[in-house]
Amino acid sequence: MKIEHKPFSNQDNIQHYKYENTNYYNGMINSFNYKLSNNRYSSPSYSAVYERKEFLITKNELKFYRLLLSIVDIMELQIFTQVSLYEIISVKKTLNSSEYNKYFNKIKSKSIDYVLTDRMSRIKLCIELDDKTHNYKNRIERDNFINDLFNSLDIPILRIQLSKYYDMDNIKKTIINLLNSWEIRNKNQNI
Repeated sequence: MKIEHKPFSNQDNIQHYKYENTNYYNGMINSFNYKLSNNRYSSPSYSAVYERKEFLITKNELKFYRLLLSIVDIMELQIFTQVSLYEIISVKKTLNSSEYNKYFNKIKSKSIDYVLTDRMSRIKLCIELDDKTHNYKNRIERDNFINDLFNSLDIPILRIQLSKYYDMDNIKKTIINLLNSWEIRNKNQNI
């Protein structure tokens, strides 16, 4: 169905436009609902290999998230959890497709525990909560890759060791110092 966009010179044109759009979008919604109700998008074979996760983050990550909330709220920052690396950085589009895929594949399945942004969603600081799994060889390699990558792109990253208790004041000071030094560095580069 083709939707004709007519100028709104009188009430009839407005009603015609609303009617045409409503029918078009209702048709799309009904079509989508029909496909869902007929199980075209859910296959019993998927349930044999996938399972629904109940929680987005671990209990330890949630505990630290709550601590961060109390800190960043005062600083007028936002927290995002489990952010895919490709949402933080991107592969340059000037690379040929083979190179692009090679470098995208290095980041596509990695995530950062917490990303602090300003109210406009500009990335300010990335935080990794390092538990005992970060002592495994493959995790050490992954962490080194992330550290090198972030350092080369001038993205501040803070690594916090998992703990039963956190010194909130110390974490707050560390975050403020990192943000301030990063802001100063960026101002000096732009001069």
